[in-house]
Amino acid sequence: MATIASINLFPNDVCTAFEAYISSSTYYNCEQLPYAKWSQIHTILENPTAYIPYNRETTNLKNCAQSAFELINNKLYKQSDI
Repeated sequence: MATIASINLFPNDVCTAFEAYISSSTYYNCEQLPYAKWSQIHTILENPTAYIPYNRETTNLKNCAQSAFELINNKLYKQSDI
């Protein structure tokens, strides 16, 4: 069986700085939604049949909410892209 060597695309100092950045206690990976949008998405996921879109933008929001987000224990999570 052949061994595949790891290819490092970035210099070591860049890799080290990036690792330090994402390991920092002040770093968090979170998409900040405006409260109005968060509230609409939360409402849609709580009861999709009760939410009636009234224009194209809210129709797109409902579709996006149902395909890209999930509600777990009353908390909104973005689904993985995989």
